[in-house]
Amino acid sequence: MSRFSLKDALSFVLRSDEPHNVQSLNLPKEADFRLDYDQDACQKAGEFILFSQPPHNQGRNKRRQVVNPAWASPYMLPTTVKPHLLPNFQKACAKGHATILIMGDSIFNAGAHLANPQQNPWEELLSAIKKANPHVVIEDYNQTWGAQTWAQMASAENAHQVPSWIDGKDGKKNWLQICIDKKPDLTFLYSGGNDAANLNPRDVDYVVKSFRSINSDVVLCETFQPSTGSEINNYWQAGTQDGVHFSRRYITTYAQTHDLPYLPFGRWGDMIRDGFDPEILAMPENNPQKDSAYPARYENVPDTALSHQKTTYFFPSIKNMLGVSADSCTDWCIAITHEGVNHNTTAWRIPLSIATLLGYDNSLWIIFDKDFLEFHVTDGAGNKKIYNTNIPTPRSKWSFWMMARGARLVFAMQLNYHSKGTENSIGLGYTKILDILVPRAGAPYQPYIATIGHENVILGQFAIDALCCADATCASGGGLRFRPSVTNRSLYYDTEVNREGHNGPWQPNAGGSDSYHMNNFGIQNLLYPVINAQDWSCSISTICIDSIQSSEGLLHTESLNAQGFLQSNSFLKANLGLSIWGASPLDKQPEITGTKSADPVTQQILAVLSKMGIVKDKTE
Repeated sequence: MSRFSLKDALSFVLRSDEPHNVQSLNLPKEADFRLDYDQDACQKAGEFILFSQPPHNQGRNKRRQVVNPAWASPYMLPTTVKPHLLPNFQKACAKGHATILIMGDSIFNAGAHLANPQQNPWEELLSAIKKANPHVVIEDYNQTWGAQTWAQMASAENAHQVPSWIDGKDGKKNWLQICIDKKPDLTFLYSGGNDAANLNPRDVDYVVKSFRSINSDVVLCETFQPSTGSEINNYWQAGTQDGVHFSRRYITTYAQTHDLPYLPFGRWGDMIRDGFDPEILAMPENNPQKDSAYPARYENVPDTALSHQKTTYFFPSIKNMLGVSADSCTDWCIAITHEGVNHNTTAWRIPLSIATLLGYDNSLWIIFDKDFLEFHVTDGAGNKKIYNTNIPTPRSKWSFWMMARGARLVFAMQLNYHSKGTENSIGLGYTKILDILVPRAGAPYQPYIATIGHENVILGQFAIDALCCADATCASGGGLRFRPSVTNRSLYYDTEVNREGHNGPWQPNAGGSDSYHMNNFGIQNLLYPVINAQDWSCSISTICIDSIQSSEGLLHTESLNAQGFLQSNSFLKANLGLSIWGASPLDKQPEITGTKSADPVTQQILAVLSKMGIVKDKTE
């Protein structure tokens, strides 16, 4: 029997086997209660679920939802770091020595309320890499700096602020340049928790490209959500939690768009703590409402529902069966039948994330002032991609649908026929004109269609054939549901301050901050599984290709153990050629020169020696 005193008020929902027999029980703050772990008592109780602390304003926490005991436990995500995504690291491993570096904020820093050095998640990451490449010499640099942001990582003006523990600090070079000068083969970039909605996508793009320009592989790390029960920094507020989602989704979708490996810590944290997967989304249809901006399927939207002199259609405040409103969503799909684009219209602009509303152009632009449709897609970082088509600009009635879900952006049209009925809403008869991946910031926002054009331009008459959305920041917002495997408090619990007898002699503890920095068990539950789910090994194909291209033949093959398939010490011997024991490396093979012999026997001997890699035939 364990005795507890509540730090916060606690609510229970009591159920019995009788239908509809549900009661609630509220325990006030400071209340005492006893929790029995005895097997017989647990059998009699049947089942109980103890949630973590509520938000400090006692308001609604959209990440803290009722859990169905029948839901499955979280399962590990597919591998997002694979050997073919790390070509420079692979080449370095093939030579027996690789340099890896991490640059970022406090999460991988010794100042993250750690009780001792081994709790630093950087050590677990090193362990995973070393175990996958046991004979490679790994040179590592932890260049993290607490309380920093992507803006600081990209800054050229912080040379004098760089802390003393950053290897290479000289008071002249900025933080980024110090890291680049280490010439890492593999770089990990971790930030976002301090950026939140202040993240400038240009900074992410600049830092990533800076490392890639020196042939360093880059692994982006998606941050996780802070404690919803934190008393500091307003971490418990929905706005702060959504701000972190703003930055973490941009990091993830940037990686997916640019084919970069990444570590989805935030996604895994949502699954184990909040019980939902924010990337596997269902998007039920939003229900039309009479006299609204979505009056009915296939019915024209009234002009009164348009804004800015009838040039803009804002997604309406209409909810779906999950309670997600179209004017506050992260992902959406809309199908429209439009009367035709007039010649005064230059383009439509559709924001792909709240980043556009914050001043960073993260949008889909549909260009209409040419003979054929053209799409411009902007990533918020100042980069624009142009997609040309052979589709004539639609001047008469046309139907289309478009979707922004995760990193995927789709635009499809009916080209061959226009059919009435449900086909319009479920995609039958449509041809995909644009189907790409694009970086998108997170957090809920209100999508819209804005008309750009000449004087007196208007959006024109149109009907909505379907509208649906999801909210990837909310446990009930459409994400695949799970039964949480940890509580919020168990991840962040400050084991030093809150342990019994903390005013007495020093006692061992497991760290934790009660806010953002996790204790050792939180690091173990949230970060370790994602790290160890990746493939850090050196691939056989990379070894062979790099060795053949090398001037030294098979380089340092004694250091390679490619997943048990190629035991190099027993199969190939370093620096002895490619095909025969005792042969010289390619650049050291003796050359046979002069006039080619007419003797057929001599020709055969020379051919055999050349084929075995012992000599090079340079005769003419």
